[in-house]
Amino acid sequence: MSVWRVEAWDLSPAYLNRRELLWAWHARGTTPGGRARLAAELWGRGERVALLPSGPVAPEEACLDPQRIAEQLAWLAAARRWRTPGRLPPPLQAQRLWRQHKYSVMARSPRRYRQIGREVAALPRGVLPTALALELSEWLLTAPTPGGLRNAVQHLWGYVAEVAPPARGEVDGWTSARLLRETRDRALHSRQPYLLESTALGELAAWLPEEEMDR
Repeated sequence: MSVWRVEAWDLSPAYLNRRELLWAWHARGTTPGGRARLAAELWGRGERVALLPSGPVAPEEACLDPQRIAEQLAWLAAARRWRTPGRLPPPLQAQRLWRQHKYSVMARSPRRYRQIGREVAALPRGVLPTALALELSEWLLTAPTPGGLRNAVQHLWGYVAEVAPPARGEVDGWTSARLLRETRDRALHSRQPYLLESTALGELAAWLPEEEMDR
């Protein structure tokens, strides 16, 4: 697989490095929703970029190809020896893949979040099922509910709540956008490893209510 075929990239854009993200941004076939998700990932890395609403997923994006997913996983593993990595390191086993995606799934389905956690815990170390990568990639194309998004961001906030803590009770009045932005800023400042390896730190920004995106 050519690295520059990123317009057909199915895994999280968090695996792409900055050069690849920008290449995907300018690719002819990139849909408005795809561009919104790329912008959200750049935002999650602290880049100064305007967030775009994801909107409905285009039909050509909704049906992911398991073979292409497998090829991209294999490419990430093989290319790690020479390629500048993205925000997320290559997921060489199911446990890391799940850890990277768990809060993104929580934002969509707490029930499936719990189920996948049990399923992955039962897997032997060193395996990376394509079916798991496919499902997690599909969840990233699913709009979270407002309550689900808020719940996931609150869990993310818990990792950095003690970094420059705000006044007592102030957080309760923050919008989900403000809470995600404050979480991102503290995660980048403190280099919080768990959050920096979470797809949710970037991708959830594409699904914020439009009226909150600039707040």
